[in-house]
Amino acid sequence: MILEHTLHIEAPVERVWAATVDVETWPDWTPTVTAVRKLSADPLAPGSLVRLKQPLQRAADWTVTELVPRERFVWETRQPGLRIVAGHFLTEREGGIDNRLRVEMSGPVAILFGWLITGLVRRALEQENSGLKRHCEKP
Repeated sequence: MILEHTLHIEAPVERVWAATVDVETWPDWTPTVTAVRKLSADPLAPGSLVRLKQPLQRAADWTVTELVPRERFVWETRQPGLRIVAGHFLTEREGGIDNRLRVEMSGPVAILFGWLITGLVRRALEQENSGLKRHCEKP
């Protein structure tokens, strides 16, 4: 199951990218993350490990699998019966950035409960993108 949400952010790519990779500040601007702790040294890079706590979920360890500055940041987590790959993709457009958030869930849990969690994940993507937009567009 793959879900995506794209939102235009009227801010320079540098500002949007800085907020995207400064994962420890995410709880300040998005309601979809309540706590973040880097388990690896800075800077964030492929192989980095981050513990992320989200509402109504237990904390999960995410491993960065891909990071191209100012362009994309992808990480994944695994739970019994579930693999989640999440990506943040920035595309420069006139007047700012199109920020695309993508979540791919696979495994037996995704197959059995995907229909149940699709709406929750879709709403979380919208909330995260809206929070990033507010955060990056403020003067």
